[in-house]
Amino acid sequence: MRDHDEVFRRVMKAKEQYEQQKKEKSMYRVLKNAPGGGASGDGRNPSKAFVWAMRVVAALVCVAIIGGIVFAVQFKAKEKDKNSKSAQGNVTPTGQVTNNPTEGPTGTPSGESTVLTMWCLASEESYDRVAYEQAIAEMQERYPTVEFQWRSFNGPDEYYTALKSAVQTGEAPDIFCTWQKYVLDDLVSLGQTYCLDSVQANFSDGLSEAMRKTVSYDGHMYGIPYSVNAIVLYVNMDVLRSAGINTVPSTYDELIACCETLRQRGVVPFGCATEDWCLSEFLEQLIIKEAGASTLEAIWRNDASWQNRSVIEAVDLFEEYVRNGYFGSADAESVRENSDVLAGLINGQYAFYVNGSWNSENFAHCGSDIVAVEFPVINSANAGNYQLLINWGGALSVYNNSEQKEFAAQYAMQLGQLLSKHMYLGGWGLPTWQINYVTNGENPLFQQIAGMVQQAGAFAFTSDCVMDTNTIYEYSQLVQRVYNREINGAAFAAAMDALNTR
Repeated sequence: MRDHDEVFRRVMKAKEQYEQQKKEKSMYRVLKNAPGGGASGDGRNPSKAFVWAMRVVAALVCVAIIGGIVFAVQFKAKEKDKNSKSAQGNVTPTGQVTNNPTEGPTGTPSGESTVLTMWCLASEESYDRVAYEQAIAEMQERYPTVEFQWRSFNGPDEYYTALKSAVQTGEAPDIFCTWQKYVLDDLVSLGQTYCLDSVQANFSDGLSEAMRKTVSYDGHMYGIPYSVNAIVLYVNMDVLRSAGINTVPSTYDELIACCETLRQRGVVPFGCATEDWCLSEFLEQLIIKEAGASTLEAIWRNDASWQNRSVIEAVDLFEEYVRNGYFGSADAESVRENSDVLAGLINGQYAFYVNGSWNSENFAHCGSDIVAVEFPVINSANAGNYQLLINWGGALSVYNNSEQKEFAAQYAMQLGQLLSKHMYLGGWGLPTWQINYVTNGENPLFQQIAGMVQQAGAFAFTSDCVMDTNTIYEYSQLVQRVYNREINGAAFAAAMDALNTR
């Protein structure tokens, strides 16, 4: 069992890194659209002033984090003012829902008044505050006799300290927010979360089996997912057309042929930053499409070896991309920041970019014809379409020692479904539940990715959702060594197995 303090130290570190890049991405859009600001000429080529402005912003964010000024660190938080969230989310604005979803039974068990409590991280400055408020308001209409008392915290440190103390003293709320995989698994292992199997059976039509598994532990459901991010392949169609390619590559062979054509014309096929998380996500995308989502998930659970032939071949493919120049310069000393790569896809420096769904807000109205697709299958014997790589997502859990845990579970299941709806409508997260409502969203990329998640038959998490601090550091170092062409797939796999057995 992992140390509970270590769990949140790992989460907080990852959230700070994640938050910094999210701020850069959001600021990128602001600067690019500013009068005389981030873009020059036709609005597609960032100026030097814009690039430096982005770097200054990133530096200021780092200082803010170190100094403790930014106190509302949130998973995937966009740090936007509450009053402008609808206008600046991934879906801008969404329009009206034209029909109501069916979310299961309503009414308290006996029709009598009752009190339910919940803790979460949806502070006033949080990106998901509006979604929480809207979902809770709908639940209060359904359950007028329920007094729902909810408390939000300013950041994960404050939240975890309070939750841990409450759990130890038996004073935890009936419902609390958590995160898929690493954090949820550890809470379950401590016996503090209520098994939701029986309650979920009444909502099986709304939650896919693949999504249910993302919040399951040893085959049993302990969380209610309400938001997720997916790693996808972004394609600049303007760059492809300039090379005489008019359609998105639909097979892996077509993708490689496209890369060769681009390279021959002097175009770098893939934009990939040299930051650890970017290299790891790219490698994991290759693994899931070569070895399959089930294999990667089994490896994360330590139920399978890294020394799997398909995994080794995927790692070797990653090294081959470097050797073939698909990422540009193979110089181990060269550094590419993700913010620069993001801009590079927009201005036509690259044709492809593997990264998260949160980028859709930057690409939807950037002036370039950018589409989002699933990375093609490499080995159809192991992998398939609609097997997606995902990362940090929100979930609700029910306290196992709650005096009304059965009703709290029923309530939380419906609340989670409503949160999924409002997170999506507000453009703050991909929907985890089936979309049975209509929206007039203006961001086609976000809708494309949401469609992939809806149809997905299997998910696998990125490494930063499953590894502890020490393991992910050493894992990242090994990925970097593959990128530097210092080790091959077999050496990488052997080193990872050795690391996992220490």
